[in-house]
Amino acid sequence: MPTARLPGDLVMYYEDDAFTDPWSEPETVILHHGNAKSSRLWYAWVPLLARDFRVIRVDARGFGRSSVPAPGYPWSLEGFATDLIHLMDHLRIDKAHLVGETIGGTIALQTAYQFPDRLRTVTACTSPYKFRGIQSYLDYYDTVKKHGVEVWVRQTADRRLELCLRLQRGAACGAGDVMAWARGRRRGGARARRALMSTTRLRPLGRPGS
Repeated sequence: MPTARLPGDLVMYYEDDAFTDPWSEPETVILHHGNAKSSRLWYAWVPLLARDFRVIRVDARGFGRSSVPAPGYPWSLEGFATDLIHLMDHLRIDKAHLVGETIGGTIALQTAYQFPDRLRTVTACTSPYKFRGIQSYLDYYDTVKKHGVEVWVRQTADRRLELCLRLQRGAACGAGDVMAWARGRRRGGARARRALMSTTRLRPLGRPGS
């Protein structure tokens, strides 16, 4: 089972797939799942991307097969972003394309803000840019606190599973473009790759007030 022992007492599970030509030096794509999901969310994307890229799928801290921190751990977007960079360091990945779904996309944006030099592009799929002060997330928090995770899952599973199906079928967040790009790459369609990257290219990021 591929795991990395990382700072912050984290044992992170990840999948590492690459079916590129052995003489090539492929760029890396990192796929980050959303809330209540894991690296398995992206299984259908591997055949589409791994012919041309090294594809890393992660289980974030506390999710899937990664370790769960002790009670009292200070959860934050900054922490998830730092975990990703630690994994990149462990795997000796200098720069990567980062794709995130729902909160995974929010983590991707946070990673771009904190570590812009480590990313080639960022793609955020149906992702909010903030959580603090948003009533729906406050309601989710109250539901879990009062009634437990099962009630929250039953209240939200239909919507979230529908999104998962759309992602796997290539209907959300430009996934269809990724599939067309991957198919086009197999046919030598470099223009498809350039078109996709032109829509997701990471721009220089400034700090607040800059």
